[in-house]
Amino acid sequence: VKMLQPKLGDVAMRVANLAAAIAGQLDGTRAIGEADLTIVSLPTMANRGDSEALFRILMADVGHWTSVRKGPRPAFLVVDEFSAVTGAREQAIDVMERGRSFGVPSLLSGQSYASLGDDQDRDRIISAAATIALFASNSP
Repeated sequence: VKMLQPKLGDVAMRVANLAAAIAGQLDGTRAIGEADLTIVSLPTMANRGDSEALFRILMADVGHWTSVRKGPRPAFLVVDEFSAVTGAREQAIDVMERGRSFGVPSLLSGQSYASLGDDQDRDRIISAAATIALFASNSP
Protein backbone atom coordinates (compact mmCIF):
# COMPACT_ATOMS: atom_id res chain seq x y z
CA VAL A 1 0.00 0.00 0.00
CA LYS A 2 2.86 2.38 0.77
CA MET A 3 4.14 1.93 -2.79
CA LEU A 4 0.76 3.04 -4.13
CA GLN A 5 0.52 6.13 -1.93
CA PRO A 6 2.00 8.52 -4.55
CA LYS A 7 -0.71 7.37 -7.02
CA LEU A 8 -3.70 7.66 -4.64
CA GLY A 9 -4.39 11.25 -5.70
CA ASP A 10 -4.56 10.16 -9.34
CA VAL A 11 -6.89 7.30 -8.46
CA ALA A 12 -9.13 9.57 -6.38
CA MET A 13 -9.33 12.07 -9.26
CA ARG A 14 -10.24 9.34 -11.79
CA VAL A 15 -12.94 7.94 -9.50
CA ALA A 16 -14.33 11.45 -8.84
CA ASN A 17 -14.37 12.20 -12.58
CA LEU A 18 -16.15 8.92 -13.32
CA ALA A 19 -18.70 9.54 -10.55
CA ALA A 20 -19.37 13.02 -11.95
CA ALA A 21 -19.63 11.69 -15.51
CA ILE A 22 -22.15 8.98 -14.71
CA ALA A 23 -24.22 11.56 -12.83
CA GLY A 24 -26.09 9.11 -10.64
CA GLN A 25 -26.88 6.56 -13.35
CA LEU A 26 -26.01 3.76 -10.92
CA ASP A 27 -27.87 5.29 -7.99
CA GLY A 28 -30.89 3.01 -8.27
CA THR A 29 -32.78 1.52 -5.37
CA ARG A 30 -32.02 -2.09 -6.35
CA ALA A 31 -28.82 -3.99 -6.96
CA ILE A 32 -28.07 -6.10 -10.03
CA GLY A 33 -30.21 -9.22 -9.83
CA GLU A 34 -32.90 -7.88 -7.51
CA ALA A 35 -35.27 -6.57 -10.18
CA ASP A 36 -37.05 -8.65 -12.81
CA LEU A 37 -35.43 -6.51 -15.53
CA THR A 38 -32.53 -4.08 -15.33
CA ILE A 39 -31.62 -1.92 -18.32
CA VAL A 40 -28.57 0.31 -18.39
CA SER A 41 -28.12 2.54 -21.41
CA LEU A 42 -24.60 3.90 -21.88
CA PRO A 43 -23.88 7.15 -23.76
CA THR A 44 -21.15 5.56 -25.90
CA MET A 45 -21.41 8.03 -28.77
CA ALA A 46 -21.35 11.02 -26.42
CA ASN A 47 -18.46 9.86 -24.22
CA ARG A 48 -16.82 6.55 -25.08
CA GLY A 49 -14.25 6.65 -22.24
CA ASP A 50 -16.80 7.11 -19.46
CA SER A 51 -19.12 4.56 -21.05
CA GLU A 52 -16.40 1.95 -21.19
CA ALA A 53 -15.41 2.62 -17.58
CA LEU A 54 -19.05 2.30 -16.53
CA PHE A 55 -19.40 -0.89 -18.59
CA ARG A 56 -16.33 -2.38 -16.86
CA ILE A 57 -17.88 -1.61 -13.47
CA LEU A 58 -21.21 -3.13 -14.50
CA MET A 59 -19.63 -6.29 -15.93
CA ALA A 60 -17.39 -6.71 -12.89
CA ASP A 61 -20.49 -6.51 -10.70
CA VAL A 62 -22.42 -8.90 -12.97
CA GLY A 63 -19.48 -11.33 -12.86
CA HIS A 64 -19.35 -11.18 -9.06
CA TRP A 65 -23.13 -11.48 -8.76
CA THR A 66 -23.14 -14.43 -11.18
CA SER A 67 -20.46 -16.37 -9.34
CA VAL A 68 -21.10 -15.36 -5.72
CA ARG A 69 -24.41 -13.62 -4.95
CA LYS A 70 -26.88 -15.12 -7.44
CA GLY A 71 -29.41 -17.51 -5.96
CA PRO A 72 -31.59 -19.99 -7.84
CA ARG A 73 -33.43 -17.25 -9.75
CA PRO A 74 -32.96 -17.46 -13.54
CA ALA A 75 -31.05 -14.69 -15.27
CA PHE A 76 -30.08 -13.65 -18.79
CA LEU A 77 -27.45 -11.06 -19.77
CA VAL A 78 -27.88 -9.10 -23.01
CA VAL A 79 -25.25 -6.69 -24.33
CA ASP A 80 -26.64 -4.95 -27.39
CA GLU A 81 -24.31 -3.04 -29.72
CA PHE A 82 -21.31 -4.93 -28.32
CA SER A 83 -18.99 -3.10 -30.73
CA ALA A 84 -19.65 0.16 -28.86
CA VAL A 85 -17.62 -1.02 -25.84
CA THR A 86 -14.37 -1.96 -27.53
CA GLY A 87 -12.15 -1.23 -24.54
CA ALA A 88 -14.32 -3.02 -22.00
CA ARG A 89 -15.21 -6.37 -23.53
CA GLU A 90 -13.05 -8.69 -21.41
CA GLN A 91 -15.54 -8.90 -18.53
CA ALA A 92 -18.53 -9.48 -20.82
CA ILE A 93 -16.70 -12.29 -22.59
CA ASP A 94 -15.74 -13.77 -19.19
CA VAL A 95 -19.41 -13.79 -18.16
CA MET A 96 -20.34 -15.34 -21.50
CA GLU A 97 -17.70 -18.06 -21.18
CA ARG A 98 -18.36 -18.93 -17.54
CA GLY A 99 -21.85 -17.64 -16.80
CA ARG A 100 -23.74 -20.68 -18.08
CA SER A 101 -22.15 -22.76 -15.29
CA PHE A 102 -23.94 -20.46 -12.85
CA GLY A 103 -27.22 -20.35 -14.77
CA VAL A 104 -26.60 -17.04 -16.52
CA PRO A 105 -26.60 -17.43 -20.30
CA SER A 106 -25.75 -14.34 -22.30
CA LEU A 107 -26.28 -12.74 -25.67
CA LEU A 108 -23.75 -10.38 -27.23
CA SER A 109 -25.07 -8.61 -30.33
CA GLY A 110 -23.48 -6.45 -32.97
CA GLN A 111 -24.00 -5.24 -36.49
CA SER A 112 -21.43 -7.60 -38.03
CA TYR A 113 -18.99 -10.40 -37.34
CA ALA A 114 -16.24 -7.79 -37.06
CA SER A 115 -18.16 -5.98 -34.30
CA LEU A 116 -17.40 -8.90 -31.98
CA GLY A 117 -13.82 -7.65 -31.68
CA ASP A 118 -10.37 -8.74 -32.74
CA ASP A 119 -9.54 -12.30 -33.78
CA GLN A 120 -8.94 -13.46 -30.20
CA ASP A 121 -12.19 -11.93 -28.84
CA ARG A 122 -14.21 -13.31 -31.76
CA ASP A 123 -12.70 -16.76 -31.25
CA ARG A 124 -13.58 -16.71 -27.55
CA ILE A 125 -17.14 -15.56 -28.25
CA ILE A 126 -17.75 -18.04 -31.08
CA SER A 127 -16.26 -20.90 -29.03
CA ALA A 128 -18.46 -20.07 -26.02
CA ALA A 129 -21.65 -19.49 -28.01
CA ALA A 130 -24.29 -22.19 -28.09
CA THR A 131 -26.03 -20.46 -31.01
CA ILE A 132 -24.81 -17.98 -33.58
CA ALA A 133 -27.35 -16.04 -35.66
CA LEU A 134 -26.52 -13.72 -38.53
CA PHE A 135 -29.40 -11.72 -39.97
CA ALA A 136 -29.19 -9.49 -43.04
CA SER A 137 -25.44 -9.85 -43.13
CA ASN A 138 -23.44 -9.14 -46.27
CA SER A 139 -21.01 -11.86 -45.21
CA PRO A 140 -22.95 -14.72 -43.56
